[in-house]
Amino acid sequence: MSSRRLPGPTHHRTCAIRTLLFVFLSLTVAACHRRVEPTAGDEPVSIGSLQPCGNGPVPDLALKARKQRVARGVFRASRRIDVDGDLEHWQTPYGPYWVVAGNFDTMAEVLGEQAIEIYGDAERGVRAGDIVLDGGAHFGAFTRTALNRGASLVVAIDIASSPWGRTKNV
Repeated sequence: MSSRRLPGPTHHRTCAIRTLLFVFLSLTVAACHRRVEPTAGDEPVSIGSLQPCGNGPVPDLALKARKQRVARGVFRASRRIDVDGDLEHWQTPYGPYWVVAGNFDTMAEVLGEQAIEIYGDAERGVRAGDIVLDGGAHFGAFTRTALNRGASLVVAIDIASSPWGRTKNV
């Protein structure tokens, strides 16, 4: 029998309030960052008409296999250069990243997704001047991709219990 107590309703309510506050503040920053005036010929856009950059619900097995090949290559070509508490600093073919210790295999998968442009290419992905909301920012790989493509603002949100380490990646 374990003597460890489970979190009570107060803990869950506090977490929910913090999450809602963080989302509200992030969206406020994004909304206040810069107002873009439409140019002649621009069509109005409604939230319902926005499409995600992902590949949709049907998996593309060839794309998945390609991502796995790239991820294995990232894993083999990378090296750990530092450790800071529960974080590891890795040098990858796509630049340096801080990763939660023991999680680099997952990071290699995420970098594989970025390398094959699974979340959008130059035609259907992030373009210069875009404002991007990265929900589920994880290690910050897509955040970095969006910034490298010229996004004017990226709001990165993740519910991880220790997000401070991931902010080292951008």
